[in-house]
Amino acid sequence: MNFMAELHRTFCPGSDFSAPCSAQEEAAKYVSLEQMEVGAGAIRILGEHILSQSRGLHPEENFCGADEAITDYEPGKNTWVATMICKAPSCGELLVKREAMFQQIRALSGKDLEVIDTVPVTN
Repeated sequence: MNFMAELHRTFCPGSDFSAPCSAQEEAAKYVSLEQMEVGAGAIRILGEHILSQSRGLHPEENFCGADEAITDYEPGKNTWVATMICKAPSCGELLVKREAMFQQIRALSGKDLEVIDTVPVTN
């Protein structure tokens, strides 16, 4: 099963998943895809199972600095989940973009949240 194709089919019905990429998307060679829960004093990177426990998921573009997201965030909600996708042309630029995303999540929550990665990827 292609997880991304299933997400696309679920949240973007009627659009063509196989459509050619834009020039900007072609230039992006590095991608991070992270499933997280925001709340209780932290941003927890937990893996895709966290989304299965949520309701009201909807797609967002340019959400908290991520290029694309699927989230149940609503203004005023204390705890929310998201799949955040960031793209960049280099690894260094991706890391900067990812940190900026965490800063925007902190700003949105109004709290200095710690990032806890329970499923870190090592090189």
